Amino acid sequence: MEPITVKYKVLDPRARTPAYATPGSAAADLCAVLDEPLTVQPMQRVLVPTGLAIELPGAHAVALVYARSGLSIKHGLCMANGVGVVDSDYRGELKVPMVNLGAEAYTIQPGERVAQLCIAPVYTAAFVQADALDETARGEGGFGAPGEKNLSVCFAASSPNRGALGMSGRLTQDEKACAVVKFRALRPRTE
Repeated sequence: MEPITVKYKVLDPRARTPAYATPGSAAADLCAVLDEPLTVQPMQRVLVPTGLAIELPGAHAVALVYARSGLSIKHGLCMANGVGVVDSDYRGELKVPMVNLGAEAYTIQPGERVAQLCIAPVYTAAFVQADALDETARGEGGFGAPGEKNLSVCFAASSPNRGALGMSGRLTQDEKACAVVKFRALRPRTE
């Protein structure tokens, strides 16, 4: 895919240009511009400046700001608003609203990569009121309803993966452990 041009303005000389970590990265890292380390207590929300403003190429593009997976899974530091939406006509500083959902305080260092900036296409909808909507197999199911199935899982007691389902107690070699679990089909890992 052909790259699009996104202009950026440096508002603070310490700001770092958004950068893709690898050739396959979907989002560019955003770094904190801080005068000193910023400690975020559990459940505290902060607004982290980046020292940058951007100009998207038009109303057909949006910049989406996502949490960095390492910070969120290891330390509980996430986007306070889920995903940041930067509209094409916004020219102010990119600031990252963050919340510490972890059990311990986390200190953000000046220059640390705190979020990811993804540029995506936008479709402007023409909303049309309707008395009825087309039927689908899903219907009104939501909040985890589609894709959930009951799955019977059986494995030998000697299986090294026996503990993966939280089974407890001792079973003889001839006994089998079975459990019914809910699962959701996810993309396979590429590790």
